[in-house]
Amino acid sequence: MPALVRRTSTSPCRTVAFFDNLAFGAADENWLKVPTELYDLQVRLAGESNVVLWFVDVPLASNIIHTVYAVGTLDDESIQILMTLDDRIAGGTTMEFEPETSKMRVAHLSPDAPNVDVWIDGALVPGLANVPFEAVGEYLELVAATHRIQIFATGETVDPVIDTGITLDPRLDHTVAATGQVMAEVGNPRRIAATVITYDGRTPDIGEALVRFVHTSPDAPAVDVRVANGGPTLSSDKSFRQISDLINLTADTYDLEVVLTDGGAPVLSVPGVTFGPTDVVTIYATGFAGDASLNALLVAE
Repeated sequence: MPALVRRTSTSPCRTVAFFDNLAFGAADENWLKVPTELYDLQVRLAGESNVVLWFVDVPLASNIIHTVYAVGTLDDESIQILMTLDDRIAGGTTMEFEPETSKMRVAHLSPDAPNVDVWIDGALVPGLANVPFEAVGEYLELVAATHRIQIFATGETVDPVIDTGITLDPRLDHTVAATGQVMAEVGNPRRIAATVITYDGRTPDIGEALVRFVHTSPDAPAVDVRVANGGPTLSSDKSFRQISDLINLTADTYDLEVVLTDGGAPVLSVPGVTFGPTDVVTIYATGFAGDASLNALLVAE
C-alpha cells in the first residue's frame, strides 16, 4: 500500500511524510496537527521515491478533522484519494480528488542511435514508433506520477537503450530527450541517457520572445550562443546536457552563432532565425562537432 506524503506550498524543498508504510486495510490512528494552508499531497510507494498520485494545493482548514483515504488499485489506475471533513458545527462532508495530470513529450537527440520506439509504462506509445534522430514528439497528457520510460531500437522489445523512471510534476511540461551516444561505454558520462527539460508555462513580456539553449552534442565542448556581429549573448558556458535559463529577447529576425566558450571560435552559424512575439523557443545543439554534423534545432514549447 502506498504511503502518503506532503510538501508544503510555502516550503517547496521540504517533503514530510504524513503517514508511512501503511498496508492495505490499515489505518494510522495517530492524529496530526498541521498548519492551516495549501498542501501538495503525494501518494508514493512505501519506502520508494516513485509517485503514484500527486494533488496540488489541497486546502487543510482550521478546526476541521480531515481523514484521508487511498482507494482503488494501481493495476487498473483506479486509485484515488478521498477526504472526509468533520466540522463540529457544519457537519461532515466528503471531497474527492481527481488525479492531477501533466504533459510530456519525447525527443530523439542521440546522434549515433538508430530510429527508436518509445514505450511508456510497458506499452508502445501510438505515434512514437520508428522515431528518427532530431524528431520531437507532440505533448502527451499523463497522470502526474512516476512513469517508466523505455526507448528501444525500432522493432526491438528487449535491451532498451534507455530504461528509467520519470516523475511528472503537474505544474510543468516535460521534454524527455534521449541524449548522448549509444556506442559510449557503460559509465561514460556521455553514454545515452534521458535528459529532462521542463517548461513552467511562463509567457514573454509584450513584444518579446522567450529563448533558451540546451547542449546535446556529445563531443562538443562548452559553448556560448549569441547574436552575431556583437549582439547579445543568449547562453554562456553551457556544457553537454546543460540547460540555460529562459531569457526575454525582442521579437525580430536574428543571425545566431554558436561559439566556443574557451576562445570564442565560431562552430555553427544559424542565420535568419525569427522569434515572434509570444514565442517560447528552445534551441538544441544536436549532432557531432567532430564530423561537421553539428546543428541547431529550434523547438517551440
